[in-house]
Amino acid sequence: MSNWVNIQGVINVCVKGKTNHEILYIINEIVDYLPIVRGSERDMDIKIVPLYATYSRSDDKYGNDRHDILYRESWREIITNYQLVINGDLRDTKFKIALKELSKTLTRLSNKCCIDNILISISENGHKKYIISEEKSYFENYIMQK
Repeated sequence: MSNWVNIQGVINVCVKGKTNHEILYIINEIVDYLPIVRGSERDMDIKIVPLYATYSRSDDKYGNDRHDILYRESWREIITNYQLVINGDLRDTKFKIALKELSKTLTRLSNKCCIDNILISISENGHKKYIISEEKSYFENYIMQK
């Protein structure tokens, strides 16, 4: 009988950038270069979901903020908050090894972007369960890098 480790969860991250295309490019690059949690059939999968937008005003050609009525249409919607949805059914993987690889992935992610919230559940064959919800330590890791 095979050993299965199930990983499911969400991570809310905040990425800085000037345009939606730049931010989406940055978050895709970050996710592409994260260490992979491997299983014998499939690896852990990370999906990127935009959460909500903030509003930013563009400056004039000299870099000054414009407050007059002519520049009201220059406000634009920028999506800076994303949710990473994690799903992995890892066959023939030990629980401790998967937990160590996931910890390495989270640490690398926290070095590259700000983690607002984490909720990840890890279980082995449906019995042993471990929940990660310590966003404070990963947030401090991001602050220390800057």
